[in-house]
Amino acid sequence: MYTSDFIKELQLTRSKYYSECHILIEQLIDESLKVNFEACEHLRFGVSRRLNILSESLNELFILTPPDLSEDAGRERRSLANAHLHAFLINACGIIDNMAWFIAFHYELDAVVKKKHEVGLFHRKFKSHLPNKIAAKAAEFTDWYNFLISQRHPTAHRIPPYIIPYIESSKDGTKDYTPGYIHSHKEGNIVPLHPQLLCDLGAILELIKALLEDVINSYA
Repeated sequence: MYTSDFIKELQLTRSKYYSECHILIEQLIDESLKVNFEACEHLRFGVSRRLNILSESLNELFILTPPDLSEDAGRERRSLANAHLHAFLINACGIIDNMAWFIAFHYELDAVVKKKHEVGLFHRKFKSHLPNKIAAKAAEFTDWYNFLISQRHPTAHRIPPYIIPYIESSKDGTKDYTPGYIHSHKEGNIVPLHPQLLCDLGAILELIKALLEDVINSYA
Protein backbone atom coordinates (compact mmCIF):
# COMPACT_ATOMS: atom_id res chain seq x y z
CA MET A 1 0.00 0.00 0.00
CA TYR A 2 1.41 3.36 -1.04
CA THR A 3 1.23 6.69 0.78
CA SER A 4 -1.03 9.40 -0.63
CA ASP A 5 2.03 11.49 -1.51
CA PHE A 6 3.61 8.62 -3.45
CA ILE A 7 0.35 7.95 -5.31
CA LYS A 8 0.19 11.62 -6.27
CA GLU A 9 3.79 11.42 -7.50
CA LEU A 10 2.96 8.35 -9.61
CA GLN A 11 -0.03 10.10 -11.19
CA LEU A 12 1.94 13.26 -11.93
CA THR A 13 4.74 11.25 -13.53
CA ARG A 14 2.23 9.30 -15.62
CA SER A 15 0.68 12.53 -16.88
CA LYS A 16 4.09 14.05 -17.62
CA TYR A 17 5.29 10.98 -19.52
CA TYR A 18 2.06 10.73 -21.50
CA SER A 19 2.53 14.29 -22.76
CA GLU A 20 6.22 13.69 -23.49
CA CYS A 21 5.39 10.58 -25.50
CA HIS A 22 3.11 12.42 -27.87
CA ILE A 23 5.51 15.33 -28.30
CA LEU A 24 8.27 12.87 -29.15
CA ILE A 25 6.03 10.96 -31.56
CA GLU A 26 5.60 14.14 -33.60
CA GLN A 27 9.35 14.76 -33.54
CA LEU A 28 10.07 11.19 -34.61
CA ILE A 29 7.68 11.47 -37.54
CA ASP A 30 9.26 14.78 -38.59
CA GLU A 31 12.78 13.33 -38.46
CA SER A 32 11.71 10.19 -40.32
CA LEU A 33 11.02 12.34 -43.40
CA LYS A 34 14.69 13.36 -43.56
CA VAL A 35 16.33 9.92 -43.58
CA ASN A 36 16.66 7.01 -46.01
CA PHE A 37 13.81 4.56 -46.56
CA GLU A 38 15.02 1.77 -44.26
CA ALA A 39 15.84 4.17 -41.42
CA CYS A 40 12.47 5.88 -41.91
CA GLU A 41 10.64 2.57 -41.56
CA HIS A 42 12.14 1.90 -38.14
CA LEU A 43 11.79 5.46 -36.86
CA ARG A 44 8.28 6.19 -38.08
CA PHE A 45 6.58 2.81 -38.01
CA GLY A 46 8.75 1.20 -35.35
CA VAL A 47 9.81 3.65 -32.66
CA SER A 48 6.91 6.11 -32.94
CA ARG A 49 4.21 3.45 -33.26
CA ARG A 50 5.52 1.46 -30.30
CA LEU A 51 5.85 4.62 -28.22
CA ASN A 52 2.16 5.30 -28.81
CA ILE A 53 1.29 1.77 -27.67
CA LEU A 54 3.43 2.15 -24.55
CA SER A 55 1.82 5.45 -23.58
CA GLU A 56 -1.73 4.21 -24.12
CA SER A 57 -1.17 0.86 -22.37
CA LEU A 58 0.35 2.57 -19.34
CA ASN A 59 -2.55 5.01 -19.26
CA GLU A 60 -5.07 2.16 -19.32
CA LEU A 61 -3.25 0.32 -16.53
CA PHE A 62 -3.62 3.38 -14.31
CA ILE A 63 -7.36 3.37 -15.07
CA LEU A 64 -8.06 -0.37 -14.82
CA THR A 65 -5.80 -1.10 -11.84
CA PRO A 66 -4.96 2.25 -10.20
CA PRO A 67 -2.10 2.52 -7.69
CA ASP A 68 -4.56 3.30 -4.87
CA LEU A 69 -6.66 0.18 -5.54
CA SER A 70 -8.32 -0.90 -2.29
CA GLU A 71 -10.55 -3.75 -3.44
CA ASP A 72 -10.48 -6.63 -5.90
CA ALA A 73 -10.41 -5.21 -9.43
CA GLY A 74 -12.40 -8.20 -10.68
CA ARG A 75 -11.55 -10.77 -13.31
CA GLU A 76 -12.68 -8.71 -16.33
CA ARG A 77 -10.67 -5.61 -15.42
CA ARG A 78 -7.63 -7.68 -14.52
CA SER A 79 -7.85 -9.53 -17.84
CA LEU A 80 -7.84 -6.24 -19.75
CA ALA A 81 -5.02 -4.94 -17.57
CA ASN A 82 -3.00 -8.10 -18.23
CA ALA A 83 -3.39 -7.59 -21.98
CA HIS A 84 -2.04 -4.04 -21.65
CA LEU A 85 0.81 -5.28 -19.45
CA HIS A 86 1.79 -7.85 -22.09
CA ALA A 87 1.63 -5.17 -24.81
CA PHE A 88 3.77 -2.86 -22.72
CA LEU A 89 6.52 -5.39 -22.01
CA ILE A 90 6.73 -6.67 -25.59
CA ASN A 91 6.84 -3.18 -27.10
CA ALA A 92 9.27 -1.86 -24.47
CA CYS A 93 11.81 -4.32 -25.85
CA GLY A 94 10.69 -3.94 -29.45
CA ILE A 95 11.18 -0.18 -29.42
CA ILE A 96 14.80 -0.66 -28.37
CA ASP A 97 15.33 -3.04 -31.29
CA ASN A 98 13.82 -0.47 -33.66
CA MET A 99 16.21 2.19 -32.35
CA ALA A 100 19.16 -0.10 -33.02
CA TRP A 101 17.99 -0.89 -36.55
CA PHE A 102 17.43 2.80 -37.21
CA ILE A 103 21.03 3.51 -36.20
CA ALA A 104 22.30 0.69 -38.41
CA PHE A 105 20.48 2.05 -41.47
CA HIS A 106 20.89 5.78 -40.79
CA TYR A 107 24.64 5.49 -40.31
CA GLU A 108 24.88 2.95 -43.16
CA LEU A 109 26.47 0.18 -41.13
CA ASP A 110 26.20 -2.29 -44.01
CA ALA A 111 28.54 -4.89 -42.53
CA VAL A 112 26.58 -4.88 -39.27
CA VAL A 113 23.20 -5.14 -41.01
CA LYS A 114 24.35 -8.40 -42.60
CA LYS A 115 24.86 -9.84 -39.09
CA LYS A 116 21.30 -9.37 -37.84
CA HIS A 117 21.90 -11.06 -34.50
CA GLU A 118 24.48 -8.37 -33.64
CA VAL A 119 22.12 -5.42 -34.17
CA GLY A 120 21.06 -4.36 -30.69
CA LEU A 121 21.32 -1.18 -28.68
CA PHE A 122 22.83 -3.10 -25.77
CA HIS A 123 24.68 -5.75 -27.80
CA ARG A 124 28.37 -5.89 -26.90
CA LYS A 125 29.58 -5.66 -30.50
CA PHE A 126 27.05 -3.02 -31.56
CA LYS A 127 27.99 -0.57 -28.79
CA SER A 128 31.07 0.58 -30.69
CA HIS A 129 28.80 1.89 -33.47
CA LEU A 130 26.56 3.99 -31.23
CA PRO A 131 26.74 7.79 -31.57
CA ASN A 132 27.79 9.74 -28.47
CA LYS A 133 24.54 10.69 -26.73
CA ILE A 134 22.78 7.35 -26.99
CA ALA A 135 26.01 5.48 -26.22
CA ALA A 136 26.15 7.29 -22.87
CA LYS A 137 22.50 6.52 -22.15
CA ALA A 138 22.90 2.86 -23.10
CA ALA A 139 25.81 2.57 -20.67
CA GLU A 140 23.70 4.23 -17.96
CA PHE A 141 20.72 1.92 -18.49
CA THR A 142 22.44 -1.45 -18.93
CA ASP A 143 21.21 -2.88 -15.61
CA TRP A 144 17.70 -1.62 -16.31
CA TYR A 145 17.72 -3.26 -19.75
CA ASN A 146 18.84 -6.59 -18.31
CA PHE A 147 15.87 -6.49 -15.93
CA LEU A 148 13.51 -5.50 -18.75
CA ILE A 149 14.43 -8.47 -20.93
CA SER A 150 14.11 -10.75 -17.90
CA GLN A 151 10.45 -9.65 -17.85
CA ARG A 152 9.95 -9.69 -21.62
CA HIS A 153 11.35 -13.14 -22.44
CA PRO A 154 8.91 -15.10 -20.25
CA THR A 155 6.08 -12.98 -21.71
CA ALA A 156 7.01 -14.03 -25.24
CA HIS A 157 8.31 -17.55 -24.71
CA ARG A 158 7.32 -19.07 -21.35
CA ILE A 159 4.84 -17.98 -18.68
CA PRO A 160 3.15 -14.62 -19.36
CA PRO A 161 2.86 -12.20 -16.44
CA TYR A 162 -0.35 -11.55 -14.61
CA ILE A 163 -1.47 -8.89 -12.17
CA ILE A 164 -2.09 -10.54 -8.82
CA PRO A 165 -5.48 -9.92 -7.13
CA TYR A 166 -3.95 -9.15 -3.72
CA ILE A 167 -1.34 -10.12 -1.14
CA GLU A 168 -2.69 -11.63 2.05
CA SER A 169 -0.81 -11.08 5.29
CA SER A 170 0.32 -14.27 7.00
CA LYS A 171 -0.02 -12.53 10.36
CA ASP A 172 -3.57 -11.21 10.41
CA GLY A 173 -5.06 -12.14 7.03
CA THR A 174 -5.45 -8.55 5.82
CA LYS A 175 -5.34 -8.08 2.06
CA ASP A 176 -3.23 -5.56 0.17
CA TYR A 177 -4.69 -4.84 -3.29
CA THR A 178 -1.80 -2.66 -4.48
CA PRO A 179 -1.23 -3.82 -8.10
CA GLY A 180 1.84 -5.93 -8.75
CA TYR A 181 2.68 -8.55 -11.35
CA ILE A 182 4.59 -11.81 -11.54
CA HIS A 183 5.44 -14.38 -14.22
CA SER A 184 5.87 -17.52 -12.18
CA HIS A 185 6.01 -18.06 -8.44
CA LYS A 186 8.93 -20.42 -9.04
CA GLU A 187 11.01 -18.03 -11.16
CA GLY A 188 10.59 -14.54 -9.80
CA ASN A 189 9.25 -12.04 -7.31
CA ILE A 190 6.25 -9.75 -7.40
CA VAL A 191 7.05 -6.53 -9.27
CA PRO A 192 5.27 -3.29 -8.24
CA LEU A 193 3.23 -2.47 -11.35
CA HIS A 194 3.11 1.30 -11.60
CA PRO A 195 6.57 2.26 -10.28
CA GLN A 196 8.27 -0.30 -12.54
CA LEU A 197 6.40 0.61 -15.72
CA LEU A 198 7.04 4.30 -15.10
CA CYS A 199 10.71 3.46 -14.64
CA ASP A 200 10.63 1.53 -17.92
CA LEU A 201 8.94 4.29 -19.88
CA GLY A 202 11.18 6.94 -18.33
CA ALA A 203 14.30 5.10 -19.49
CA ILE A 204 12.84 4.66 -22.99
CA LEU A 205 12.04 8.37 -23.21
CA GLU A 206 15.62 9.23 -22.24
CA LEU A 207 16.97 6.89 -24.91
CA ILE A 208 14.71 8.39 -27.59
CA LYS A 209 15.70 11.95 -26.67
CA ALA A 210 19.37 11.00 -26.90
CA LEU A 211 18.76 9.31 -30.25
CA LEU A 212 17.02 12.36 -31.67
CA GLU A 213 19.83 14.61 -30.48
CA ASP A 214 22.38 12.36 -32.20
CA VAL A 215 20.34 12.32 -35.40
CA ILE A 216 20.09 16.12 -35.48
CA ASN A 217 23.84 16.38 -34.85
CA SER A 218 24.50 13.96 -37.73
CA TYR A 219 23.24 16.59 -40.17
CA ALA A 220 25.70 19.23 -38.95
